[in-house]
Order: sequence, then structure tokens, then C-alpha cells
Amino acid sequence: MQWRIHRLATALAAAGGLAACGSAGESGLAPPSETGTLHIVTRNAPTAYVMDAAGRPSGPEHDLVAAYAGERGWDVAWQVEVSTGDVLTTLEKGGAHIAAAGLTHTTSRDARFHGAGTYQQVTEQLVCQRGSVRADAIDELPADLRIVVGEGTAYAESLEALLTGEGAPAFETDDRRGTERLLQEVAEDGAFCTVADSTIVAMNRRVFPALDVVLDLGAPRELGWYSADE
Repeated sequence: MQWRIHRLATALAAAGGLAACGSAGESGLAPPSETGTLHIVTRNAPTAYVMDAAGRPSGPEHDLVAAYAGERGWDVAWQVEVSTGDVLTTLEKGGAHIAAAGLTHTTSRDARFHGAGTYQQVTEQLVCQRGSVRADAIDELPADLRIVVGEGTAYAESLEALLTGEGAPAFETDDRRGTERLLQEVAEDGAFCTVADSTIVAMNRRVFPALDVVLDLGAPRELGWYSADE
């Protein structure tokens, strides 16, 4: 974990640290160097932030943030959202210094926010109920295949770029259900397929073995934090 914290800290320093974040958005949060409190918006998910059986916060993003803030003597104030779209909206409105929610770094997000460091590579995967779909490439997917992803996710951006050929299936976005909920419905009902990061898929397949990875969608991509733009 230590190298990940160092990588994130280096990226934040290169972007001007967190001082700029204090004046971002509508709320005008003062920087943690002044208040001693780092405001984080995250997502309720096992690959980001969850409460364990004892009622204690845990998860990869929780642990990284806690270690990063602890090295600087800061407290952490958490705001937990259900969807990626809500996470990014909170950051854009100035409700947090950093979004730490298992976010893929994309061109469109880089235009909206400061890329505050990356720490892991993941691959986006098309996931269906086991045995329902077989394809070796995007252009082999059936035209009537129903694909649903969360609104505001990087998956929607990827599908918009990939599903362009004649006869390609369409996809829908949902602003109420997070990626984990969609994966559960894929496993239990199979009425549609969805897209998720390989880390999320691997974790959910332990609980829902009926999930089947049909295709990897492109090359690995970077996960990391974002801080609000000025």
C-alpha cells in the first residue's frame, strides 16, 4: 500500500496539492492544511468503502485515504454516495476535496477535474448471466442484446465509443442502481448484461458464480483519485 500512497501524494503535489481545492465549487471548503480535515466523497461498494460486520469502515479506498491523511495528521470526513454520478456531482459542486471511489481516469473526467493520482490498473468487462451470451469480439454481440450500466460511469463512455457498427446492440444508463446492484440482477435474472471493472467483477463472482465475463473491453485503464478543478 505504501507505494500507492506515495504515488498519490506525488501526483497531488504536482497538481498544486490540495490548496486549490479549497476554493473549488459552491461550498468553498477550506484546504485540510488549514482545517486539519480532509473531505472525501466515495461510493458504497466493497471495492471502495463499506462498513464491516463490526460496523467499522473498510474497503480499498477507505484504507488508502486513511493512510494518506494519517501521514499528514489530518482527520477524514466521509460522504458516501450510491452512484458514480453522485460522487462526481458532489466533487464538482465543491462538497469534497477528493473523490476516492474506484474511478477510472478518462479524458472527459480529466477535462472536468484534476487527476489526483492513480494507483491500480483494471480492465472493463462485459458481464452476462452464465451461458446466455457467447462472443469473441464486439461485432459478434447480438443486435438485440440489452446492456445496462450506471449513469455517469466510465462504462457508458466506453460503450458509446465501441457500439458504433451497423447492427451493434444499444445500451441504457440507470441513475438509481450502482454497478454492484446491476451485477446482482444480471446473475439472478439475466434479463440484461452490464459492464464493470475486472476488480469489481472478480469480487462479485465470489458471491454470484452465475456471472460470466463475455469480453474484455479494450486495454487496461488506470484507477485513481480526482480533486475538484478551480
